[in-house]
Amino acid sequence: MGKINLLVSATSEDWIEQAINNLGIILLDHSHCERKAAGVALNLMFRYPSYASLVRKLTAIAQEELEHFEQVNQWLDKWGIPLAPLNSPPYGAKLKAQIRHQEPDRLLDSLLISALIEARSHERLGLLGEYCPDPDLGKFYRSLMASEARHRKFWV
Repeated sequence: MGKINLLVSATSEDWIEQAINNLGIILLDHSHCERKAAGVALNLMFRYPSYASLVRKLTAIAQEELEHFEQVNQWLDKWGIPLAPLNSPPYGAKLKAQIRHQEPDRLLDSLLISALIEARSHERLGLLGEYCPDPDLGKFYRSLMASEARHRKFWV
């Protein structure tokens, strides 16, 4: 099977620079993203309980995302950043607005959008791992990058 490239364009250098200059906000946003990813997996489990194979895979993803949520929260603690509300960027909401309402299109669209989000996350974790000035945090981001690659493959 050939490689599927879900991303039409690469993350800009401006994003990388802005992220590296605002690592505290990036960590806080990352915490929220991991929590939301677990929530999406759980919501799909409850919406489609008759898809046993899908539910098993979603269970594993939800567990892993919650583990990542806890790991990112440990970094927040280490940096003295309280877990607090943060306005979501419009990226996810714009994608979610594209989900069709009728089944089976709704399930298909939900899985494809989740794949896009995981693909972008995979790419950006790699960039953070490469450019992060804190070697330990960079190593952490690189370790999460492998998980995101597995998640992206699941959703497609």
